[in-house]
Parts: sequence; C-alpha cells; structure tokens
Amino acid sequence: MGIYQSSGRTRNPLGALAVAVGMLGAGASVILWAYQFDPGGTFVRSVATKLGPGFVLGDTLVLFATIFGTIAVVSAIALSVSGSTRATSVLAIVLGVIALSYPVLQWFKVFTRPLLRNGIT
Repeated sequence: MGIYQSSGRTRNPLGALAVAVGMLGAGASVILWAYQFDPGGTFVRSVATKLGPGFVLGDTLVLFATIFGTIAVVSAIALSVSGSTRATSVLAIVLGVIALSYPVLQWFKVFTRPLLRNGIT
C-alpha cells in the first residue's frame, strides 16, 4: 500500500455524535424509569445526592431526555438516508428510542409528573 492509498476505513463523526447524544438522553430516561419503579432505591438515592434535591427538577430531566432522544433519532435517520448505514446509526436509533420511552409515555398521560411522589433529599 502506497502513501496516498486509503486503508478503506472511513470515520463517521456524525454517527459518533448521534450515539453520544443518544447515550445522554437514554441515561436521563433510565434515571426517570428507576425513580418510577423504586423511588427509595439505592440507585435513585445515589443519583439524588449527585444531582441535588428534586433531581434538577424532574420536568427538566424529561425535557433533557426528549431533546437528546429526538436529536439522536433524527441524526441517525439522516445518516442512514445519506447512505452510510452503519452500526452507529442503528445504535443511535436504539438509544434514542430508549431516551424517548419515558417522555412519550408521560405525554400520553401514562405517568403523572415525575419525581413528585416522594421527596428525596
């Protein structure tokens, strides 16, 4: 292989960004799901001590998961439409759907306001 030949590998910075944003949104949604199922659990208490009282206001956490989940799904779809259907676009879609799972169910009124059942400090 010469100095000017390609190795065949290409980088996908938008895919990596979509996965990173999807992971952030999915993390927020996982925190909300954990609180929904076990408000007094050890995971919820450890997150509460790091984020402060009210988990940075539950509605803000839901908005965070919604925005990042939407960005991950839309950018992954844009990646797959552009022709680069790689594992990063599939992973970003899965993470985006996980991130959007709690906000969508809250939008359909399956859950009421998050993080208001018990006051965790």
